[in-house]
Amino acid sequence: MRITYTQAKRKKEGIIRLTARNDRIRKRIIDLKKLLEEEGGGEINQISLNCFFDYLNNNPTLDYPQISLTPDNDIYAVWNKTSIRFKSDGTYKIVQGEE
Repeated sequence: MRITYTQAKRKKEGIIRLTARNDRIRKRIIDLKKLLEEEGGGEINQISLNCFFDYLNNNPTLDYPQISLTPDNDIYAVWNKTSIRFKSDGTYKIVQGEE
């Protein structure tokens, strides 16, 4: 299969966009870890974090979400009208779907 200039350019732009999104996510996770340390609130649940990263890897077209933590230190992410809780058992739950 031959790749055209346009396809190569789109792929490069997609990689740059994905890298920028991942950098923002990494920075947000670091900030959340620091907040927990300052408040003595434990650590981000690693299984939840891994589940979140797996979800992102399987859905590369998703934009940057709003990221917060649940009281159990699970990752909670919001994209537009869809909210997802990434649970400590390695699963996720869509909390709110599009109307």
